[in-house]
Amino acid sequence: LFFFNGEYVCGLEHPCSQAAETLCLSGQAVFSKLLWGRQVTFGIRYLDAMGRVRQGQMFNGNTVTVTQNFYDSENRLIAQTKPAEFDYFAFGYLEDFAQLDLETGIMSGRIAEQYPEDEGFPYVSQRYEATPEGRMLESGLPGKAYAIDLSVEEQNRQTSRLSYEKVDIPGLKLPES
Repeated sequence: LFFFNGEYVCGLEHPCSQAAETLCLSGQAVFSKLLWGRQVTFGIRYLDAMGRVRQGQMFNGNTVTVTQNFYDSENRLIAQTKPAEFDYFAFGYLEDFAQLDLETGIMSGRIAEQYPEDEGFPYVSQRYEATPEGRMLESGLPGKAYAIDLSVEEQNRQTSRLSYEKVDIPGLKLPES
């Protein structure tokens, strides 16, 4: 792979590319900060102003795998996309990769196009209670059938749900607050 000023230029497709630690050139060339490797894999994470990972991109050969996270106003992870693989492109945040409609739970963008069988739910999700404790109430998987689909009543969804209740233990005295 050759990069110039941070931009991917080309891969090395030449008969000598199988030779151990050999670089074949014809003509004049000058290199600085040259890094040589085989089967190189590297990635980048895009963080928001709060230091949370918004989008990750992993380069592997001729493809890039992309994932994206979404958070609620309380800084809790509410959705994480399935990994989507694309032909190589120069690294850069993909604005059109995923958009999440918080009213419906439906995701659009390139991720939804890559997974049409998920019917707008190509992500795992969590739902939290609206209390100061903010405990998790529900967890969904990718695909409309297993997602936290807000158009389906909670008791009819095929998701994992948690409930919490106060338990009184006879004889146990808790400190008063």
